[in-house]
Amino acid sequence: MKCDDARIKIALLVGGELDDEERTELLKHVEYCADCAAELREMKSAKAVVKDAVKNDSPSDLPSDFVSQVMADVDEIKAKERSRDSVKRFFVFRPAAAFAFAAAAIIILALALTTDVFKSNEEIADIDPDTVEWGNLQAAFNNCLEGPYDLESWQPPSEPGVFAVILREGKDKYRIVYIDESGNLSSFTAYPWFNQRKNDMIIRAGFEDVFVAVCLMPESSKKNRKSIEQEIKEEYKPKFNTKNGA
Repeated sequence: MKCDDARIKIALLVGGELDDEERTELLKHVEYCADCAAELREMKSAKAVVKDAVKNDSPSDLPSDFVSQVMADVDEIKAKERSRDSVKRFFVFRPAAAFAFAAAAIIILALALTTDVFKSNEEIADIDPDTVEWGNLQAAFNNCLEGPYDLESWQPPSEPGVFAVILREGKDKYRIVYIDESGNLSSFTAYPWFNQRKNDMIIRAGFEDVFVAVCLMPESSKKNRKSIEQEIKEEYKPKFNTKNGA
């Protein structure tokens, strides 16, 4: 297991989202990787602090400036260490920012379990999968589960910007393939528990005009991943460059 994969699974482990097989694989990696072991300890410690805070204070008593300060600290770290090369590089080579962000996510998740901070899925409006704004990424994932959408039927949004394609790789695992502001193709793996946090990270990194172009169900994504990414690149990149005056 590579460290970048391990760090994603560490967050899932702390959140109680890993199955036994994945948990065993991760713990084997942690046994010989000092960096990942340290990150696991720190994240567990952060979760314990949050759990204790929620236990000893009713949600209404938790000071609002506490969460605000946590998010401000995360923003400051990410502002200093931001890299536009790729989302994956940001997570792999910026462990301090990744940990701070994960700690904040745990805090907000704990609050969400005891308050009505987040709206339920029933309150999310219906979405056209061809023109979904990245800010509604969680709703887009929910939409993906309702039916397949073929790449051939995809028409890129009329406005220029950064666009993405969701490839569903299996149960609770997705591949986000996107073209960045420079017209370069990139991708990363996302998990439902981490989707909203991924969404926040990308928007905070400066990708403001991102759209989900299409959702591919498992039967549509059996092709080799490289082949799918190449199709996307060949189909979309010329349109992207034209939209940007290239």
